[in-house]
Amino acid sequence: MAFRLKLPEIPPDGSIALIRRLLSEKGRQYAGRYVIAMLFMTMFSASAALSAWIIGDVVNQIFVDRNQSMLFVLSGAVLVISFAR
Repeated sequence: MAFRLKLPEIPPDGSIALIRRLLSEKGRQYAGRYVIAMLFMTMFSASAALSAWIIGDVVNQIFVDRNQSMLFVLSGAVLVISFAR
């Protein structure tokens, strides 16, 4: 007996219908703004991933390899990424 996850029903007047209506009515008018918003969302998510990757490197370099000279370099990189966000 396999377990099946029941997905919730999506109402026809729900979020997807709203997004479809907004794009069909105002898509051309705000296309540039949509592109800019998607660009910034992509940049923000990439900076979050980069920050997590750098923090992993900080832990490995400082605590596993006992390289204390990397403490300031990698911590500075984390600060720069955080300020950029």
